[in-house]
Amino acid sequence: DFGGTFAWGFLGSFAMIFYTDVFGISAWAVSVIMLVSRIWDGVNDPLVGILADRTRSRWGRYRPWMLFSIIPIVISLTLVFWAHPAWSNTLKFVYALITYCLFVFCYTANNMPYVAMMATLTQDPIERSSFAGIRLMTGMLAITIVSYAVNPMVAAIGKGNKAVGFAVTALIMACFGAIFLF
Repeated sequence: DFGGTFAWGFLGSFAMIFYTDVFGISAWAVSVIMLVSRIWDGVNDPLVGILADRTRSRWGRYRPWMLFSIIPIVISLTLVFWAHPAWSNTLKFVYALITYCLFVFCYTANNMPYVAMMATLTQDPIERSSFAGIRLMTGMLAITIVSYAVNPMVAAIGKGNKAVGFAVTALIMACFGAIFLF
């Protein structure tokens, strides 16, 4: 989870701040985006799970999902944090809703098979518990790093322009987490 948390932790910790303070969407609109994305997540989680379980390839059931979702994760996370301040409020809302839900789907396409694969690696319950513990520990370490690193990165990269700072930081977090750590 170390790699995945760089992307998911960044989104979860900073999307609302970005949407309201940088992109200029109202808090009410952001709450609607979060609600719709949770409903969408409730649909796409079982859908991806079913499709991954039915996948047959030379790499197994789950690895193709994990491999082929990496680039979409990078692109979709970068799009979430790409501000268009001159757009109308309606267009901003629609863009934010679509890109946020797209990222949720791309992350689900990677994470659901990853979690499901853990159960297929061993029949030993002690090893499964060890895997889960390591997974949680590395995820917590990643979210700690993300929490402390993002604001200085946005400030240094953006040099006063938070829109640029967030977009480039999102790209860095996604690339580092998805490409190098997945």
